[in-house]
Amino acid sequence: MNTIISIIVIILIIIFIRYFINDYKKSSLSSIKEYINNNLDNIFITLSLLFSLFGFIVMISNLIEFICHLIKNNSGVYNGFAILAFGISLFSIGESIQQTRKSNEETIQFKDDINSKLDEISNKLESLNPLNEDLHGEIEKLKEKNQEIIGLLKEKNQTNVHIYVNEEDKNKKIRKNGEYKK
Repeated sequence: MNTIISIIVIILIIIFIRYFINDYKKSSLSSIKEYINNNLDNIFITLSLLFSLFGFIVMISNLIEFICHLIKNNSGVYNGFAILAFGISLFSIGESIQQTRKSNEETIQFKDDINSKLDEISNKLESLNPLNEDLHGEIEKLKEKNQEIIGLLKEKNQTNVHIYVNEEDKNKKIRKNGEYKK
């Protein structure tokens, strides 16, 4: 029985290899390495199906032989189960490769979306400042003047300074030296 299973598995392996060779010939990829890299998830999933099927067949056939007392030990059942487990692990590897590639594609798309949004913001900022003047110098000058004013205020020992923006602010009470004054 095991020889029949071995022959079936060899035939399936040959079919598997021929399929990927024909698919490689049809593809426009230049190297076999590039082809394998692009189809690695499919290769793992196909191998997982092949090993799972082979392990399942070995396990069931040895279990039937053990139940019918054709063989004395059940090590073939364990071997078939181990091959089946290996096939399932190959399937999970293939699925993880697919998920990683999908995640990488989503990350690239997300990065492109962010870059396009940044370009839109940059274009809007340029449209707001059509002369494209460098305002950083002006900001620095204003910061320097503010520092000079703060320094002068410290020299005069003025603790409370209130700049009135409109008439309503003039009517508010301010606190000076612990007393409220108008």
